[in-house]
Amino acid sequence: MKNPAQQLTRSTGRSLRGHGGAAHRAGLSLIEVIAAAAILAMALAALGQQVYTGYKASLRSELQAEASVRCQSAVSRLMSANLSGLPVRMKAFEDDRRWLWSATLRNTERFAGLKQLEVSVHRSGDRVNSEWSIVRLVRTDPLRSSPLAGGFP
Repeated sequence: MKNPAQQLTRSTGRSLRGHGGAAHRAGLSLIEVIAAAAILAMALAALGQQVYTGYKASLRSELQAEASVRCQSAVSRLMSANLSGLPVRMKAFEDDRRWLWSATLRNTERFAGLKQLEVSVHRSGDRVNSEWSIVRLVRTDPLRSSPLAGGFP
């Protein structure tokens, strides 16, 4: 019959008699450390790429929202000035010169008395470009014979 200590040594790979023996391991080998470091580096690179993609999407969304607000602001400015000074080509906003806007007024065949106002806002540079356009149908002639214009004839 075999010694119980020898059976335990063969099954677990560890000796009961102290720190001696070929089956005893004190730590990790260099190859294991390098493999673990390589796996960690790949995981961090993938995580970094995901963070950067999320940042870019967030920046693009923020710029698109700002472009929409600026575009509506330009439409309101033109409407309050009775559409004077059209067309406008690549005019900078006063508060931020990186944002440019353009506006055109076109005749419409489908609707009598209405014109098509198109306002576009553009920002280039940095890392992401942003552009937004709004198209509105506007009345350019004064209202005739309506309650809003001051009564009936």
